[in-house]
This record gives sequence, C-alpha cells and structure tokens, in this order.
Amino acid sequence: MRLTATHPDYRREEHLNIATPSDSYLTFPIQMRKGVRLYGRVTEDQKSMPVVGAIVVLNDTPVSPGFPTAIDDRRETTTDSSGQFRFENLRPGRHS
Repeated sequence: MRLTATHPDYRREEHLNIATPSDSYLTFPIQMRKGVRLYGRVTEDQKSMPVVGAIVVLNDTPVSPGFPTAIDDRRETTTDSSGQFRFENLRPGRHS
C-alpha cells in the first residue's frame, strides 16, 4: 500500500510498501514539513523584456546516477505576464 499526504502549505509526504492486515485499521505517524519555495523571472537575453507563457520544468535530481526521474518528481509551470514563475513546497535538495 502507498500512503500519500498532501497539504497546500506543506511538501508532499509519501510512504511506500506499507502492510496492514485486512479488516483492520492502520495508524501511521506523519510529520509534514514546510517545503522550499523557488521563484524567478524569464527575460529576453538582450532587452530584459519578460517572456510571457514560457514553460518552466523542474525535476528532482535522481538519487542514483543513470536512473530517470520519477514522474512524481517533475513539476511544470508557465510564466505570467511579467515573465515570473513560482514553485511551492519542493523537497529540499538538488533540482534541475
């Protein structure tokens, strides 16, 4: 069984391979932590004009070299009218 806990103000918490007997209740402790916020602005190289509608993709760096990033670890957003983008509640660590 997989247990996933989400909340808009906290980073996602996921636990895998949880076993429980049938017809029973599961009590599982979860400690949700504040996530990391990443934001920025996309501009044209020479004029510093905002790029509106640019797609910004953020991937977690795989733990093991040579293995692709899981789809759950990929986020995508689009820049606004000021060229700004924002990612909320990321896991601490390296991203690309």
